[in-house]
Amino acid sequence: MPSQAGANMTQPELLLVEDDAVVARSVVRALRSVPYEVSCAATLAEARRQLDARVFCALVLDLGLPDGHGLELARELRRGGRSMPIVVYSGQIDRDAVRAIAELQAVALPKPATGDALRRALARATAMQGAGRAATAQVC
Repeated sequence: MPSQAGANMTQPELLLVEDDAVVARSVVRALRSVPYEVSCAATLAEARRQLDARVFCALVLDLGLPDGHGLELARELRRGGRSMPIVVYSGQIDRDAVRAIAELQAVALPKPATGDALRRALARATAMQGAGRAATAQVC
């Protein structure tokens, strides 16, 4: 799925990792009022390629993906020192996932959720990472 149509290329980029095209389109629509250009990946492999190629300032991540579990990617990012805000947006958020998400300093948001809830979760994730982002080499 392409980046958000009409987005200003100077806006910071958010990576949406979601394998369901209908859900991906609804997330892109919900985030139109947030100052991010939204890029999409349907698999962990595609997300990794995009993360290696560009700097993203936030991540919205599904857990159940065709080539693995979304928490694998979140763990890789944290181990690699990337403190970007992460919202885990999934229908598979159980008690174990909630614990893992908290340990990763990310925000859990069960599907389905309203656009307002998604924007609030992104704002919470951004606030959680505010201090950490200042200490990284990423400029967002």
